[in-house]
Amino acid sequence: MEGGSISFAPRAHQHRRLVRNRASEKRFDSLNVLEKMGDAARPALPEIKAALQSPFSGVRDRAGLLLRKLAPQEMPPIID
Repeated sequence: MEGGSISFAPRAHQHRRLVRNRASEKRFDSLNVLEKMGDAARPALPEIKAALQSPFSGVRDRAGLLLRKLAPQEMPPIID
C-alpha cells in the first residue's frame, strides 16, 4: 500500500481470468467482485464484453449491468 491507496491490479487480473472460466457461478462471482472494484475493473472490459455471449442468462445480465456502469459507450446494440 503506497500513499494510503490500495492497488487492485492483482485482483483485477485474477478476476479477468475467472470471468473466462466456463463455470457460470465462478463467472458470476467474479463479475460481482469486478463491479465492486469500480474503475479499477476497466482492464477487464474485454472479458466483461465476452461474458455477454455466455449461455447463462445470469452471467449475461451481470456482464451487461457492469459494462453499462463502467463503459456505456462499449455496449453493443440491442437486437430484438
